[in-house]
Amino acid sequence: MVKISAEIDEELKNQFKGLAIEKYGKKKNVLALALKEAIDRWISEFKLPNKTFEDFSDSKVSNQKSAITVIEVSSNNLLESKEPIKDLQDIDLKLLYTIGYQNKNINLFIELLKKKEIKTLVDIRRNINSKKENFSGVELDHILRQHKITYVSLSLLGPPPEMRYELYDTKNYPVFFEKFKNYLNNNINYLEKINKLTFPICLLCYEDKASECHRSVVAEKLKELNNKWIIEHIELTKKDLTYKKDLTSFDIKIETVKNEMSING
Repeated sequence: MVKISAEIDEELKNQFKGLAIEKYGKKKNVLALALKEAIDRWISEFKLPNKTFEDFSDSKVSNQKSAITVIEVSSNNLLESKEPIKDLQDIDLKLLYTIGYQNKNINLFIELLKKKEIKTLVDIRRNINSKKENFSGVELDHILRQHKITYVSLSLLGPPPEMRYELYDTKNYPVFFEKFKNYLNNNINYLEKINKLTFPICLLCYEDKASECHRSVVAEKLKELNNKWIIEHIELTKKDLTYKKDLTSFDIKIETVKNEMSING
């Protein structure tokens, strides 16, 4: 999801949020909608070469100065525009996240989903069985239900076995991604099922980095078919890694207690 960078001063964030609500009302995801409108207008007005809205999303704004510039200009655009470019009721932006469970225990994984208010987790692994505890399809479905998150398996959105085996042998990701794109182009109907699910949605696979996983290709193909998609790849931050370390320590303590109870019992 496009959002204001956490590095930006809270006062500036709140000012922009206030302008967004004043302009559009208290609608769901008003901040993302207002920011998109403002940046689109900015790109159009200054005729920025080869720039799109995604170039100014949180994942691309890499330093505080650039991030503040984006928000300041966006705030000015909101102030200067007397009426919205579009009626927000006609805007149907869809929030699509992706995540890999590599290097995550189930506690951290659930916490990351809840932070993004995920409603539906779409498992796009070809094989939903996993040697990692809690991440096989049936187990994961049971756990997600406890957190009011719907689990859906769309295994045909996973790469066919022959593509995966070739990637294991060659490590050639560009070739793998190109072949997988062709596979999706020939099976567009597999993607259409996602539109019928409850948003926000998160695509699930194994690899930690989206750049090394077919889920990035699925996400981009969905956006290609409908430019109203807003895509964000959920990846670990330093804060998340600290949290993960704490959870791991906690899990070890719990396991120790269980073992002691077993011995003493």
